[in-house]
Amino acid sequence: MKKLLPSLREKKRYIAFEIESESRLDREEIINAVDSSCKSFIGDFYSGKAGIMVLDETISNNKGVLKVGNKYLDLVKSGLMMIRKVNGKNILFKNVKVSGSLGKSKNKINQTSQENRASKIRGG
Repeated sequence: MKKLLPSLREKKRYIAFEIESESRLDREEIINAVDSSCKSFIGDFYSGKAGIMVLDETISNNKGVLKVGNKYLDLVKSGLMMIRKVNGKNILFKNVKVSGSLGKSKNKINQTSQENRASKIRGG
């Protein structure tokens, strides 16, 4: 089977996110929260068309990267902001950065975690 030309492929975006909560969340809790929130906000059909995927290997310390189609980026970001509770825990879902490459999104997550550590050391 031939590959699709790059001009015909669906463009994708990566959303780097951070979750503020009282305690650390499990990978499965994060994945289920993202999936259920997006399905309830934009529906099953458009959730499937958007191609929403939480990249498992990027989740650590309540941070991670989400892959989504660029046509549905704004809808997905709005759906993610609707997440308020996960398994009875109050959370705040932050979209840190949107990028066209996975590497830049991963770098932004690492950069924000280093800045947070530095501010805690300084006492800020």
